[in-house]
Amino acid sequence: MPRIAGCLLLVALAACGGTDGVGPSPTSATPPTSAAPEPSAVSMAERQRAEIAITGNPDWLASDDTSLYVKTDSGSVVVVDPASNRVVRTLPTGASGLCQGLGVAFGSVWTCSPDASGASDEVVRLNPRSGKVLARLSVAKRPDQGHLEAAAGRLWVITDAGLVGIDPATNKSDPPLELGVSGTALVAEDDTVWVSSLADGTVVQVDVTARSVVARATGLDGPRELAIGDQIWVLTRAGLVALDRDGLRQTGVVPTGATTCGVAATPDAVWVSDTVPFLRQIDPASRTVSEAVTTDTSSCGDVRAAHGSIWATASNDDVLYRLDP
Repeated sequence: MPRIAGCLLLVALAACGGTDGVGPSPTSATPPTSAAPEPSAVSMAERQRAEIAITGNPDWLASDDTSLYVKTDSGSVVVVDPASNRVVRTLPTGASGLCQGLGVAFGSVWTCSPDASGASDEVVRLNPRSGKVLARLSVAKRPDQGHLEAAAGRLWVITDAGLVGIDPATNKSDPPLELGVSGTALVAEDDTVWVSSLADGTVVQVDVTARSVVARATGLDGPRELAIGDQIWVLTRAGLVALDRDGLRQTGVVPTGATTCGVAATPDAVWVSDTVPFLRQIDPASRTVSEAVTTDTSSCGDVRAAHGSIWATASNDDVLYRLDP
């Protein structure tokens, strides 16, 4: 996936998103940067459980209890069976061009298709077994949102007007919830959604039941993808930033590359995908890189913890890796 291009696009579109004055006053702090001893380096061949070829530039990942789903830049959603490590079916989306976005919620696969304007995306709802298109929703999703996630009975989509919830019972969207920033990526849990803003250098915490922004972390250097663990972990140009789940106080920074692609968290580790090294395993307690996993690929993509494994895509190399955590 052209993640750097997507970041530049967001900066260009920054003037379209949000207004100031939503929620509490911004909070910021200078987080301590963890010391960076040399991590142990291992090859993917030493760690991998499977290497799965997927054509069409595999990138974004999602999962449910039975399958792993891979969004390709060519427009389809590929379904992988974790029991056999095989591609079992491909779901065509009818996408008219390149778009970013994948999620699994409410018994459906949710993905994207560029809308007629070319500046935003429709959200496409699919039956995960038959691939039948159940709905096409003209919600003007921002083109850089890669993960479509659910909280409080809604699927959440970032638009220029704010955060929009989609009701899975009706396929109708709620009025936008104003964020005060131009959103980039999100993660969700229970009744809370955390949204990053690359353009504004901010992460906001949103109580979607109360429909209000309840906390902000400001002064971040290009925040992008996020993951939920004991902290909220945020990829930035300065490294992997740790924020308190409630209140978003900055508690640390782990030095990583400036062009990292994805982040995933388990109870014992945080995983960051990159080109060199392909994966970093980070100890969330010491906030240091404990292991670097190398490959002979030249690209990166998304990373996800699912089905007892870590999954990571090398988009331009048409590869999905599975490794033990």
